[in-house]
Amino acid sequence: MLRRRALIFAIFGINKESAFRDGGRRFRPRGALLTIAAGERAWFNRAVLARGALVFIGLISYPLYLWHWPLLSYARIVGHTEVIPVLVAVSALLAWATYRFVELPDEETERRLPAGRKGWHRPFSP
Repeated sequence: MLRRRALIFAIFGINKESAFRDGGRRFRPRGALLTIAAGERAWFNRAVLARGALVFIGLISYPLYLWHWPLLSYARIVGHTEVIPVLVAVSALLAWATYRFVELPDEETERRLPAGRKGWHRPFSP
């Protein structure tokens, strides 16, 4: 019940006036923590978060985070804010390509290694 309230507040209870007050910053991570702690058998996790589209967004989320910042920042710096919607789409495409051509091959390489040698091929990965 607490998890549901925290998520509902994080989604609908934060507006421009409350976005930088302490309340919003406390509830978002707690809602995420409680969602993760509920486990894969929780109804919300099975029925909502396990859907294909949301799983796909989860898979490309980190590459998307990495790609959108430089593209959107550069557009704002040079004053071309009208292309931001296009750059969001481009960053999503680049995020998918990064997942497909960088992360998946890396996972496959990791799977094929013997247990004692896992992780040797990426010593500088975060």
